[in-house]
Amino acid sequence: MNTLAYTYFLKAYDAYPHDLAETYENLQLALSYDDCLVEANVLMGKMLAYQLGDYAFAMEYYRRAIMQDPQRLDTYVNASWAAVMAGELQEAEGMILYAMELPSEGSGILFQRLSMVQEMRGQYREAFETLGKGIDASMWPDQVEWLRNEKKRVDAKLHLQKAPEPVKAEPKKNLWKNRLSF
Repeated sequence: MNTLAYTYFLKAYDAYPHDLAETYENLQLALSYDDCLVEANVLMGKMLAYQLGDYAFAMEYYRRAIMQDPQRLDTYVNASWAAVMAGELQEAEGMILYAMELPSEGSGILFQRLSMVQEMRGQYREAFETLGKGIDASMWPDQVEWLRNEKKRVDAKLHLQKAPEPVKAEPKKNLWKNRLSF
């Protein structure tokens, strides 16, 4: 590990999120010394995705971090959110399903991310069931409460979703008749 790179990363971490200019400058310096520093790549991805809304560019940093440390759960959590927001639902789902196989304590948030993908696809019933699994998998009371609120929100969408009404066939009008009448 490059000591200078980690020093600049710590400065960036200290400045994030209240001073984005300083965060960006220190992250650039950290990555110039060691472009494979996982922590710096994850923080750059977080800044780009959460603060600046540049999801596609953030995904490049998350992919770089995943290549260096494929066992780091928080990278998948943040990267899957950025992928969903970028509209890359297939990639987000793949990352989430892979991350669910990793040994971890905080898998409840992964179930929430998977429900986001399902919700974006209009699969409200599946999203509702996935959140239920997330509640069962969560260990922390605040995360359980958050997932319950998400489940209520998706349940409301599920109940608002109406069955499509049958389309009534209207008698065809002769449009030419109207055009020809003087």
